[in-house]
Amino acid sequence: MTATRIRALDGLRALAVLAVVLEHFGPVHLAELVHPGRLGVRLFFVLSGFLITGILLEARAAGGPAATGSILRAFFVRRALRLLPLFYVVLAISCVFSPSVREGWLWHATYQTNHYIAILGGWPTAFAHAWSLAVEEQFYLVWPWIILLLPLRALGPAMAGAG
Repeated sequence: MTATRIRALDGLRALAVLAVVLEHFGPVHLAELVHPGRLGVRLFFVLSGFLITGILLEARAAGGPAATGSILRAFFVRRALRLLPLFYVVLAISCVFSPSVREGWLWHATYQTNHYIAILGGWPTAFAHAWSLAVEEQFYLVWPWIILLLPLRALGPAMAGAG
């Protein structure tokens, strides 16, 4: 995916972030009426899926079937280096200052915050916002395998079914 195409999506990313900020800090009647945060998170998920799918499809086309293992390895290493260090620093600091975060630290550390929220039936901690990261990471555990291992003729239906 070219840098120009990725930069072109920055405006949509900014709108997604703005929508979430409006949900949390905007006028109460706006959040109750429109739920901009829900729209923002969905937009961010769509953009993220689009970008990752494009990157994986380009890598697949360039490397061929023999390169599947190295493409997957590179994908997961890049993802881990980009997200994990900061995530775990923030989680550690949150554990120091919040007993409720400390109580559910293992759920958060294993990117299962969304499941933790579902089991508890509510927003348990100040770290509950990590549910969206959990959903995204769970998606990334499955999606690259689908993109790289399915026959090309099956990718269209798989993508349509994932939507």
